[in-house]
Amino acid sequence: MSPRVREDSVHPRRLIGRSRSARSAPFALCAASAIARPLNFTVRRQPGVAMLFTRFLTLLSILLICIGDAHASDAPLAHDADQVKQLQDLLVQAYIHRDVAALDRILADDYTFVTDRGNLTTKQQVLGSFGAGGDRTIASYEIADATVRVYGDAAVMVYRYVSRETYKGHDDSGNYRVTRVFARLGGRWRIVAGQETRIVL
Repeated sequence: MSPRVREDSVHPRRLIGRSRSARSAPFALCAASAIARPLNFTVRRQPGVAMLFTRFLTLLSILLICIGDAHASDAPLAHDADQVKQLQDLLVQAYIHRDVAALDRILADDYTFVTDRGNLTTKQQVLGSFGAGGDRTIASYEIADATVRVYGDAAVMVYRYVSRETYKGHDDSGNYRVTRVFARLGGRWRIVAGQETRIVL
């Protein structure tokens, strides 16, 4: 006597419905149901086919879970990218307003920056440049062509900017390409490194 196959072991809605991620793929779920209906008669009467069909549905369920998880992971990445861009905007405002307290919050303690002249600048030097009696003033800082890539607790931002600024009393305005490195430290994003190259037109 052929063993009967329990419907809850082969029905795609029962298998797939257990995963919240899989429910985010309604098209694939409907496709699985469409496959199950025409084969239902054969499955109940041929145990070998039933076993193969059950395995097929199990693999399909795993695939849908992976697809759902992949789509779900896009949202945190986009949110992190937005936070990185916002932090960069705050950095620019801190430059323009010479807000040393804000710079202290934004830059990591071990922050380093390589200038277009190849000089290495530390966080303390940056704070000194914009503090009382500092030697740098930025009147405008316009960003373009910005891209952000997030890698877990690290992110890289590349952009171009045009500035009007002075350094040690001399005009230091220009057109630059910048790479900034961000890290999530203590639950919040901070800038840990950067490097710029002057664009010669």
